[in-house]
Amino acid sequence: MKVLSLFPFLLFSIQLTAQKKYVGNYHTYFGNRIEIYHDSTFKYIFNLDTESSWTKGTWKVHSDTIYFKMIPIYDTVVYKDSAETLRIDSLVLSSDQTPERISSLESISGFLSSYGQNRHPFPDKLFFSNDKLFYIQGGKLVRQRMKGFWTTKKYVPWYIKESKS
Repeated sequence: MKVLSLFPFLLFSIQLTAQKKYVGNYHTYFGNRIEIYHDSTFKYIFNLDTESSWTKGTWKVHSDTIYFKMIPIYDTVVYKDSAETLRIDSLVLSSDQTPERISSLESISGFLSSYGQNRHPFPDKLFFSNDKLFYIQGGKLVRQRMKGFWTTKKYVPWYIKESKS
């Protein structure tokens, strides 16, 4: 009977050990970063020149393919009429990582900003191999080098795991 009670614990321990190889921080040469955490959550960050974006969510693995699912963070926008009698609440994607109540003026300024949640699309799945994350297009891994900005030099398009310092 003791063996049966240990089975769920052993199964959970094996799953955590298997997930450990995926956990870490990855980056590309094109301004993308993915932080994959032990608790099956992730954060995607895109920074290029004056544009930046972030996305948070959960991840799961099937056959070394990591699937990412966004969990949006919303702000509540309060709209009031001129007499301040009618109030309508609406949800918009938050520009920061804290959900809060904002005015309609603040929501408009968020649309004009080049920073915010999910402004740049994040990958919905990546293939893990040798501490690298590869894009999948048309069922095939993207391995061909890509030309950089304002240069003829070609760079690898995959995410590279950052070493622990």
